[in-house]
Amino acid sequence: MQPLSSATTGALALVTQRSSAGPGPGTIGSSTSLAASDETARDWLLRQPSPEAADDALARSLTYTLGVTAHRRTEHRFPVDAPAYRVTVGCDFEVKDRANIPAAIQKIEQAMTPATMDQCEAWLVMLQAATAHRSDSDVSSAVAYALYASELRQWPADVAKSACEKLARGKPGSTATNWFPTLAEVVAECEKMAAPRKVMLAALHNWAPVEAPYPSARGRPEPSEAEREAVRKMAASALHELAETAKVRTARGLEMPSIAGKTDERGITPQMRELMARRAAGQ
Repeated sequence: MQPLSSATTGALALVTQRSSAGPGPGTIGSSTSLAASDETARDWLLRQPSPEAADDALARSLTYTLGVTAHRRTEHRFPVDAPAYRVTVGCDFEVKDRANIPAAIQKIEQAMTPATMDQCEAWLVMLQAATAHRSDSDVSSAVAYALYASELRQWPADVAKSACEKLARGKPGSTATNWFPTLAEVVAECEKMAAPRKVMLAALHNWAPVEAPYPSARGRPEPSEAEREAVRKMAASALHELAETAKVRTARGLEMPSIAGKTDERGITPQMRELMARRAAGQ
């Protein structure tokens, strides 16, 4: 692959239509007319140390400004030929005021703002300079640049940049030749980095208040100290009556027959037969 030049720009007209025709998955606006908010969001994303840091800052902002708290569910992955990493598989929200949900969705969508085509091409030049690659003609290389850059614009700006930087460094500790990645490898890296934001956005779009399983959890007031004291007195009274009943039964010899021992064909144990005989004799 060779860097783009003015001599090959005309050959890219058809390919670049995808990135200039309008928003694609995960994009905000178009490449020809971006709102000021998109520029601000893009600049903010590219100032963050990493996509993970941007995700954390976004979550804090949702909590402190809108009362929408995200609880991300994560799992670890342990690939054979790569370091272990953590992925976001779900997200639950605590929402103080459901009227703030549209603003929270807009805030997350702003964090999905893509980079410009020029920025994507610059990152690809950096990636090409850091990796091994085969020699191609100017036209075929230009088409490849457009395809890669168009794909990078389907992802948040910070994700696209970090993916290129990570792929340029290669696998940690590896001494093998670090080849220019395939488009599938670029997509896989972007998908992994953008997953937390995509999961948060989908979960908030589908958010619904969770009904409490028990009536006491639906805003029912806690019992007062007087009510608790009344319950304690009722319990103490019941225990006292049980104790007095046990004393009366013991004084009258109303012992309960044991169910231990081998029963006969009628299901009566030896102890039960003995007690029945004593009662029949008037003892």
